[in-house]
Amino acid sequence: MSKIPNLSTYIGKDMSLLLILSLLHHDGAHSGYSLLKRVKEITEGKFKFRVGKIYDQIDELLNQGFLSQDIQQISEKKVKAVYSLSIKGREERERMLNEWKDTRYLFEELIFDKNEV
Repeated sequence: MSKIPNLSTYIGKDMSLLLILSLLHHDGAHSGYSLLKRVKEITEGKFKFRVGKIYDQIDELLNQGFLSQDIQQISEKKVKAVYSLSIKGREERERMLNEWKDTRYLFEELIFDKNEV
């Protein structure tokens, strides 16, 4: 039985930020925990954010104005932060996505033979 590859080793910080922005773009609002679960679900366990890493990146995106935060009262003593894209976040996602497309094209040209793509 072959081991499930850990795609996390191939994903840098910028790509992780783009993943978060894109999930919020496609799915709508998420908590940090639901983002973790969604990534694992979509990738069938091949990519996993570390809990601390995703919250650090959410904080970074919040500080840059790319996300909005809504605090929801779950119970008398429990609250949950839910994040959504701001207008600035939608623009940043578009910029990052275009940059990634250009980078992907260049790497495909450099790495693959014409018959491999």
